[in-house]
Amino acid sequence: MKRLLLALSLLAVAACSGGPAFSARVISTLNTIGTGEQRILVELRDGDGELLALDVVPNATFRDENGSPMGVYPGELVWVVPDTQPAYVFVFEIPEPETYQLTIDGGELGETPPAGLVVVEQPIQVVAGEPVPPIDGEAVTGPLLVVFASPDRCPSLSCGPMIEQVETLADAHGTAFRSVGVFANPDAADETDLELAPEVEEWGLISQPWLYAIDSSGVAAAVFEGAVSDAEIEGAIDLISG
Repeated sequence: MKRLLLALSLLAVAACSGGPAFSARVISTLNTIGTGEQRILVELRDGDGELLALDVVPNATFRDENGSPMGVYPGELVWVVPDTQPAYVFVFEIPEPETYQLTIDGGELGETPPAGLVVVEQPIQVVAGEPVPPIDGEAVTGPLLVVFASPDRCPSLSCGPMIEQVETLADAHGTAFRSVGVFANPDAADETDLELAPEVEEWGLISQPWLYAIDSSGVAAAVFEGAVSDAEIEGAIDLISG
């Protein structure tokens, strides 16, 4: 069975003698990160392994595989699970497929050890700027927000909240919304019997949830994995409504 997981990127967080005050880990799914402007999800944990929502806006230093700085980028807090599981979004400019590092400046907490980030030439999922495949055998056109998620079969608790969040904002802005389940047989008695819906395989999704903002020509204008802020959703709505 192709089990859907919110996968972790390669390269474990480095450990300092005595343990760092806090550490970072990339939680965007492996093989979904390409070149150019890329949205990366990162979780932060304290020395006891507890998730952190910082009092300051953290900056990420994007580094090459040898640790040399390539740019500094501000983060934005998002909630994978509301008020329970915080994460941070960073939008990096990535020049080529390669292995990179990032470190996070947490103000008084100092800087994390480097976390690894693997960039591929061609991500496995439909990316922003590409036409989207059909759903239920029919061409998809917008303005439309589509969430791929199955809350009852979600490895984390993030699927239901994302559906509710996106649907609420779509209704508020008068934008069409659609939720697509990720399994063809969601009522299977055993998880090992679950089969992916054909749309999920055609869109190249190996985790859930995902949000797509689709314009009137059927092209993905914006794509978000795992967690998304209200501001990001509203920005996506503006993109496809103009």
